[in-house]
Amino acid sequence: MVVVGSTGNERTLLQAVVRVMNNSGKGTIISVASPTRHVTMAINAVQDARDDIFYKKLWQWRLEHFEIDLAVGQMWYELPGDYHKMASPLSMNRADKMITYMSYDNLLKAWPFLRSFPPGSGVGDASTVAQFAAQTDTLGEPDNYTIWQQDYLGFMRVPDTDFVADEGSLFAHYWKDAPILTSDNDDIGLPRELWSAHDLLASSRMKKGLEQSDWRDEKIEGLRLLDERVAGRTEDQDTDVNHNQQINYNE
Repeated sequence: MVVVGSTGNERTLLQAVVRVMNNSGKGTIISVASPTRHVTMAINAVQDARDDIFYKKLWQWRLEHFEIDLAVGQMWYELPGDYHKMASPLSMNRADKMITYMSYDNLLKAWPFLRSFPPGSGVGDASTVAQFAAQTDTLGEPDNYTIWQQDYLGFMRVPDTDFVADEGSLFAHYWKDAPILTSDNDDIGLPRELWSAHDLLASSRMKKGLEQSDWRDEKIEGLRLLDERVAGRTEDQDTDVNHNQQINYNE
């Protein structure tokens, strides 16, 4: 599965931690490797504040899209590593067909003879011709897709030769997860316009842990800046799951 395009930001974990350390009077550092107690506090403050902002709403800048290269007889396809949830229907080469979402539990109820299980489920695929033949009417044109633990997308029916020849590839938009922060140069994953709010919210968390008296003032100002940015992001309603009935938000 290929992720097409990505947005880049330039505030690194080290840069964010240095700001928090300086603002709380705990000096500066040149790396987050082998952290002291205070550096660990700063790292946690940076990540927690980042997550508060990142998951505040379905920001437009969280949208990415991916491509599924179809293969005959292949049910399961790996999702992007930063997949959070689908943000659009699967894009096909025909306007009169839509592959709709079905939960994995309901898919198993609808296809009780299914013998193709997602990787990581602990159940192996059918390994003989006889076993595969017992999967009654599972190969053809997919009507549904399902999501397995945000790791794999599966089709039912399983794509057959005609469907793969007609479609070749499918595309979809998704909302991405926040990046994991472990190393100096890891991008915190926020656009520049939100850095000031993040600085204040991260610093507030650090100062609260250190029992410094001005933590609350910084939190209030950080939330004010964040609310200001949220109010200015009106275009996000076009892709919000609560406004667009075509979006499958149950994954």
